[in-house]
Amino acid sequence: MTHITKLLLLLRFVSPFTVPKSSTLLLHRQSSSSLREARDNNSAEQLLAQAKAIRDSIPSSTDTTGTANDVMVNVQNEFALPPSNSDDSSSCCSTNDYKLTVDIGREPGTWMDPRWGASGRRIEFTLDVSFPIITSSSSENYGSSSSSENREEEEVVVALASRDIATSLLKCVTSQSNSVSRVYEMKYAPYARLKGGFDKMAILDGGYCIETTTSSNRVSSSSTLRFCISVAGTEENNNGSSSYGDVSIPKGNLYFAIPYFGIRSKDGKMAISTKEGTVTVKQMGWHTGWRREESRILGMFRMQQI
Repeated sequence: MTHITKLLLLLRFVSPFTVPKSSTLLLHRQSSSSLREARDNNSAEQLLAQAKAIRDSIPSSTDTTGTANDVMVNVQNEFALPPSNSDDSSSCCSTNDYKLTVDIGREPGTWMDPRWGASGRRIEFTLDVSFPIITSSSSENYGSSSSSENREEEEVVVALASRDIATSLLKCVTSQSNSVSRVYEMKYAPYARLKGGFDKMAILDGGYCIETTTSSNRVSSSSTLRFCISVAGTEENNNGSSSYGDVSIPKGNLYFAIPYFGIRSKDGKMAISTKEGTVTVKQMGWHTGWRREESRILGMFRMQQI
């Protein structure tokens, strides 16, 4: 058999659709790939458009409110003294800003309930306060008996405390023969800082006065700075139970007392003892022989000028 005859026989057994079928499959694959690329491109364009819309909807950094810095400022303002107001009557007099470091717990000789603070646990908190004082010549007699003219000037320059604070604070005067100044309004931070700032206690009101005790021969005298701060207390935390164990700060007035040495001539500031003062509360009891309101030691405190 010749070569030509073998070639003809071989061509008869070859399928006539072999070449066209492979060509069709190749075209189908190319078409599917093009469709996928077009679909991916459309998806990418849609995602870019959505990202651009979100980015445009976000305000610039200068217009952002509630940022981390703003939150930090708000937290700091809770524990800081309020800014002075130019329209406030106390803005025309000198101020004494102090940080109170208060240590609440059972003290020797206290009349607090025997179960209160029996475990030895303590509550420590800090509070920023300010005492407006007079910068005029009457400041020399500040806290002592002065003329009616000076007293009128004091009343005009320094605002008086609320009636409730004044009435409560004057009950702490140790003797009716002592000389007591008017009860003036004091400034204070909105909250006391507890647990290093992880807890807080609202401050509601406050006022202060100067009590002067004169010796029988009127040769020497001593003075005490007394101030009263109304607090929300810690007893209402955790649905009425204290989160500090068997020690708590009762809701109401806290009374502070510390030795006072007058006004320093060099800077016109109050001279206050650097030693500890006492913190007391008023509660009903029988320790004096009959049921009456008693003064009970709640803790100790120090004052640091700021």
